[in-house]
Amino acid sequence: MELKELVGKKIHDIRFEIKSVDYEGSISLEESFSEVILESGEIFDIPYNGDEKLILHESPNPNQRSIFPVKSSSESRIHRNASNIIGKQITAVYQYTNSFSSKNREWEKCIIELETGFLFSEVIMSPKGTGHTGVWIFTSLNDLNKRIGTGYTKVVQA
Repeated sequence: MELKELVGKKIHDIRFEIKSVDYEGSISLEESFSEVILESGEIFDIPYNGDEKLILHESPNPNQRSIFPVKSSSESRIHRNASNIIGKQITAVYQYTNSFSSKNREWEKCIIELETGFLFSEVIMSPKGTGHTGVWIFTSLNDLNKRIGTGYTKVVQA
């Protein structure tokens, strides 16, 4: 599936799994694996760049769980934002030029924008316990600019 075919499709769920990375460095690392499930049934990994084809999966990875927790008495921030993501159409895909933002932060994966203005992407690896690994949600392009920086380009749009 081509990246441009995402535009107009609706999000059903975003699932992820975080694992510890075995290596001989001095800092423990963790790695994220995520999948986006569309209402049309396609399941794909968030791509690294706008030039690649989407990697499609036959079925959801059974080890992954939804980023949207089951509603509880202490509602999480991500659960409150679920209505801005679930069932919403993809309108654009961005990527940082040479993987770096204006704040000199490295960002490897594409960023997917929805009709609500919300965006999401993934950080695939970070030091263990920092909470940086996994799916990141941005409430707007302004939020993305403040947290990660500018320097991205729109690679696909409606």
